[in-house]
Amino acid sequence: MPQAAVDSGFHYRDEAAVKQDGEVWWLDGKAMQEAYNHGWEERIQLVFDLVPRAQAALAPGETWAA
Repeated sequence: MPQAAVDSGFHYRDEAAVKQDGEVWWLDGKAMQEAYNHGWEERIQLVFDLVPRAQAALAPGETWAA
Protein backbone atom coordinates (compact mmCIF):
# COMPACT_ATOMS: atom_id res chain seq x y z
CA MET A 1 0.00 0.00 0.00
CA PRO A 2 1.43 3.47 -0.88
CA GLN A 3 2.36 5.50 2.19
CA ALA A 4 2.78 9.28 2.41
CA ALA A 5 6.14 10.41 3.86
CA VAL A 6 5.81 12.68 6.90
CA ASP A 7 7.75 15.65 5.47
CA SER A 8 6.52 15.40 1.89
CA GLY A 9 3.82 17.35 0.16
CA PHE A 10 2.10 18.08 -3.09
CA HIS A 11 0.66 21.23 -4.66
CA TYR A 12 -1.85 21.02 -7.49
CA ARG A 13 -3.36 24.08 -9.20
CA ASP A 14 -2.14 26.45 -6.45
CA GLU A 15 -3.63 24.33 -3.65
CA ALA A 16 -1.82 22.22 -1.07
CA ALA A 17 -3.01 18.64 -1.42
CA VAL A 18 -2.94 16.37 1.60
CA LYS A 19 -2.25 12.78 0.64
CA GLN A 20 -3.38 9.89 2.78
CA ASP A 21 -1.79 6.44 2.82
CA GLY A 22 -3.06 4.22 0.01
CA GLU A 23 -4.70 6.95 -2.08
CA VAL A 24 -4.62 7.03 -5.86
CA TRP A 25 -5.20 10.33 -7.65
CA TRP A 26 -6.23 11.21 -11.19
CA LEU A 27 -4.65 14.53 -12.27
CA ASP A 28 -4.67 16.77 -15.31
CA GLY A 29 -1.04 16.57 -16.46
CA LYS A 30 -1.31 19.98 -18.12
CA ALA A 31 -2.05 21.71 -14.80
CA MET A 32 0.73 23.16 -12.63
CA GLN A 33 1.84 20.67 -9.98
CA GLU A 34 4.73 20.27 -7.57
CA ALA A 35 5.85 17.44 -5.30
CA TYR A 36 8.54 17.74 -2.63
CA ASN A 37 10.20 15.69 0.08
CA HIS A 38 12.05 17.47 2.90
CA GLY A 39 12.38 14.40 5.10
CA TRP A 40 14.87 11.56 5.33
CA GLU A 41 12.41 8.87 4.22
CA GLU A 42 12.44 7.97 0.53
CA ARG A 43 9.28 8.81 -1.34
CA ILE A 44 8.12 7.02 -4.47
CA GLN A 45 5.64 8.48 -6.90
CA LEU A 46 4.23 6.39 -9.74
CA VAL A 47 3.01 8.26 -12.80
CA PHE A 48 0.93 6.68 -15.56
CA ASP A 49 0.52 8.69 -18.76
CA LEU A 50 -2.72 7.58 -20.41
CA VAL A 51 -3.70 8.25 -24.01
CA PRO A 52 -7.35 8.36 -25.14
CA ARG A 53 -8.28 5.22 -27.05
CA ALA A 54 -9.12 7.22 -30.22
CA GLN A 55 -5.66 8.79 -30.20
CA ALA A 56 -3.89 5.49 -29.55
CA ALA A 57 -5.56 3.97 -32.65
CA LEU A 58 -4.13 6.58 -35.05
CA ALA A 59 -1.90 5.49 -37.89
CA PRO A 60 1.70 6.79 -37.89
CA GLY A 61 1.76 10.41 -39.05
CA GLU A 62 -1.96 10.99 -38.35
CA THR A 63 -2.85 13.77 -35.90
CA TRP A 64 -5.57 13.85 -33.28
CA ALA A 65 -7.72 16.86 -32.29
CA ALA A 66 -9.53 16.74 -28.94
